[in-house]
Amino acid sequence: MQVITKQVDGHKYEPFEEAVIEVPEEHVGPVVDMLGQRKGQMMDLVAGTDSTSLTRYMLIASATVSEQLAYLSFPNLAA
Repeated sequence: MQVITKQVDGHKYEPFEEAVIEVPEEHVGPVVDMLGQRKGQMMDLVAGTDSTSLTRYMLIASATVSEQLAYLSFPNLAA
């Protein structure tokens, strides 16, 4: 998979995506760490239902592609 980038005045630009993730409260820390390492920007963190948390992030498109691979590091988070 390839992410489309654009060069403007010598700067590289690529699209952003919004990710909304519902995760059990005990797994919020590892998920926040993982998204922070990929330079995700947390936009919101609220309590969900049944001991879950809802996080909303803005991520560059290439980071969301790599998130698919990150589930291999957190197999217990797979639904």
